[in-house]
Amino acid sequence: MNEENKPKERPKRPPQTIPEQPGTHPIPGMRKVIAKRLAGSMQNSPHFYLVAEVDMEPASDFRKKCESEGKSKPSFNDMVLKAAGLALKDHPHVNAYFKDTEVEVLEDANVGFAVALEQGLTVPVIRGIDGKSLEEISKESKDLAGRAREGKLQMTEIQGGGITVSNLGMFEVDLFTAIINPPQSAILAVSSINKVPVVDGDQIRPGLRMKVTMSSDHRMVDGVLAARYMKSFKDYLQDPSCL
Repeated sequence: MNEENKPKERPKRPPQTIPEQPGTHPIPGMRKVIAKRLAGSMQNSPHFYLVAEVDMEPASDFRKKCESEGKSKPSFNDMVLKAAGLALKDHPHVNAYFKDTEVEVLEDANVGFAVALEQGLTVPVIRGIDGKSLEEISKESKDLAGRAREGKLQMTEIQGGGITVSNLGMFEVDLFTAIINPPQSAILAVSSINKVPVVDGDQIRPGLRMKVTMSSDHRMVDGVLAARYMKSFKDYLQDPSCL
């Protein structure tokens, strides 16, 4: 998601991981790893999905206020990442791994975010995100994404996430689902922010709305527990002073 989450111009074509020329080609190494991990996730983790619509007008107003006061203006994505981390602290049952005969509950709120590469996809992790400012999150996410594209991430920088955010808002995507990044128990699929008609009392007015889909591993997270997490996530975004 860019700062406005809706591009002024058509986004660049995403990197291709499979050759486009007709014929038979070997599968790139990273694509083999992705295929194995995600196929295993779908086979081993019983996915279920919740969709929520978030009122993004408060977040938009918050960004304008920061700018008018001469402060660093956070991107919508910075705010989404922070809200995801704060909600993890509120709901430890989501911040956990299922391990056959035991469950590992993580101590820190570590949030991963999907980054597209020429070879495929990687998920750098921002650690202890609940204790970081939006400005710190912005700087760290840009640094991690840049080094991910250069192939300079350490293994420790892609491990230990409690939840992943997959954001396709810049591509004018209205709604999608994402596959859980193992060994995590949930992932958030973030769509575009759209100007839509909303009912306000007896009036209809324009508003800003964003749809988010939470994929959860039913072995770890039941429907009510996922719904509680999503409510916290929404509440933080809809009251950005908490961020």
